[in-house]
Amino acid sequence: MGLCEYCDQKAGFFQSVHPACVAKANSTAETVKTFVTKMIVDGGSLADIQLGLPPIIGNVKEQYVHEAIQNGLNEGVGQVARKAPVSDDDFTRIGAIMTAYGVKTDISKRWFGFIALCQSNMLHQVLNNILPAWQDPPLFNLRHGEVLCYQTGRTVVYAEEKTVSTGRGYGGVSLPVGRGIYAHLGESKPQKVSGLIPLDAGQVAITSENFYFAGQKSTLQIPLRHVIRYQPYVDGVGICVSHGAPKVFTFNQSCQFPDGRYLTVDVQWDSGWFLYPFLTALTNRLNV
Repeated sequence: MGLCEYCDQKAGFFQSVHPACVAKANSTAETVKTFVTKMIVDGGSLADIQLGLPPIIGNVKEQYVHEAIQNGLNEGVGQVARKAPVSDDDFTRIGAIMTAYGVKTDISKRWFGFIALCQSNMLHQVLNNILPAWQDPPLFNLRHGEVLCYQTGRTVVYAEEKTVSTGRGYGGVSLPVGRGIYAHLGESKPQKVSGLIPLDAGQVAITSENFYFAGQKSTLQIPLRHVIRYQPYVDGVGICVSHGAPKVFTFNQSCQFPDGRYLTVDVQWDSGWFLYPFLTALTNRLNV
């Protein structure tokens, strides 16, 4: 007769767990996750969480609620990051909690809370006239005096608004003449559809003065001073200058190119909430 791995009591013949113990552990894990998420959103500290968890966990083994704690932290941090720009003090507070419980960016688990936290703090800095300094070496050759504020080694899709022909259609009516045959009366006209057409894929860097893109077929340097406006997208940002179609850059998204190539991104997540206000703040800073 084996022992239940949840309570270490006899589990009965041909059993390794008590169903009641499994149900209790799962219920406790959900309560733990909800508690931790709320503590992060409400501004709780590491000490607050450490004091509040034991009464909730009770005699459930820590191994069965540890991932629930991490999931709750990741979810709460994501909510805080998107609600408002995160100050340096809040960044330090939340970062200490994530470190204590081993929460890191994990694509397989969709843990992007720390990325969102960093982006939100960068947004807070630039809104307060502080240029965020990206720590990694730049992927582009920058001009003297430029400060690298953000860059991504992940594939970014560059697209433009274009009108394309989808074939021909009839501008009149169709009349049945029998045996499934229709007579078309009217004029045959080409049909056109407007939309975003992906042109290239590559890497992006944002500095104190420029937006850089380098792909397989094209390289762009867009001075922020020349930008008329930005267009917000859920998964990216559009950049409008004085001439040409708006240039749209989507981050962490799959797409198919007109030549048949297909770009597949393992895990997709949205970054437009950060890119639009971040670029707007950097540009406003130059135009003051």
